[in-house]
Amino acid sequence: MSAALPAEARAVALRYLTDRAVTLPDLERIFGLSYGQVLACLAAELVPLRVDRSRCGWSDADIDLVRRMAAAGWNEYRAAAQFGVAARLLVDVLRGRGVDLVGLWPHRGSGHRGSGPRKPEQRDAVIRLFRGGETDVARIAVDCGVSENSVRRWLLTAGFVVPRKPVVRRPHPGRAAAVDRFRAGGVSEGWLAAEYAVSRTTVRNWLQAEGLVG
Repeated sequence: MSAALPAEARAVALRYLTDRAVTLPDLERIFGLSYGQVLACLAAELVPLRVDRSRCGWSDADIDLVRRMAAAGWNEYRAAAQFGVAARLLVDVLRGRGVDLVGLWPHRGSGHRGSGPRKPEQRDAVIRLFRGGETDVARIAVDCGVSENSVRRWLLTAGFVVPRKPVVRRPHPGRAAAVDRFRAGGVSEGWLAAEYAVSRTTVRNWLQAEGLVG
């Protein structure tokens, strides 16, 4: 797959982001690129494909898109990243739809299991990218076709200091509602715990943070 110019990548990504009606084949015609080049442009600019798995599930068009990605040289990790899912989920979906995984990615017929190295070159590629200044573990994993855990393990084994993966703490979706219900009166901590499927300790921590209980 030949690489598109950086200027083209930005233009393709901008058109895809701003025109909600434009499709990938449209971008092929507009910019005179191959399908693989369009995908490469979007990937280079970190633009996710417009796919809502929770709403529409996996359509035949999605499966066909994965096939075309594989034909363009994309491994399962890179393809999964474009759909915003883990590679393991993508593989499970394809297997469930009866797709020949070895036909898409021949390395899957080598007896490899898990996220360890399929080739010594993969570990070397990870180390080479890190030495070259790429410190984003997720991007290295996608580029090299391995898991983030493998990237971290190989770099640590090689003696590199690897940036810690940031821990994102998201508030419980029912926290604000639970606090409001308690303020309104008439409910106990035990009732809130059962209603929002959390422990009583969690409810008490919420209420203490708002100064509602001692």
